[in-house]
Amino acid sequence: MEALQEVSPELIRQLVETADIYDTPKLFALLPSGTMDLVMAALVKEAPPYEQNPQYEQNPQLVRDRLFYAVHSWNPDVFLDAVAKLQELGLAPPGFATDHSRFLELLEDKKLLSSLYPKAKVALDIRDLEALRDL
Repeated sequence: MEALQEVSPELIRQLVETADIYDTPKLFALLPSGTMDLVMAALVKEAPPYEQNPQYEQNPQLVRDRLFYAVHSWNPDVFLDAVAKLQELGLAPPGFATDHSRFLELLEDKKLLSSLYPKAKVALDIRDLEALRDL
């Protein structure tokens, strides 16, 4: 995180814009701070076409869930504002609203699990929440 503190905001913006959907969550984990524009640039990223094939372990929803989770964890308020602005401006990619509402349900599941098991360490992966949803 210290390494990116000295990088100019313009260069950080370029990093976010050019990073693919798989690297963006890792990049947000390193960002010291940012703007709604950075979050919006991250949230419009889409999974590559080959993710549509069910033979692959991942799928577009899971890839987008990981992106949402990373950006939301980085700054929940900016995340919600950016989602609203993307939808208001019509810049959200296809399926964005559905994926976003599904992600909000996953967050609610996480809160529910935390309340049921308050002493448990809540370090669930998005895949864990999806597995519970399938039960």
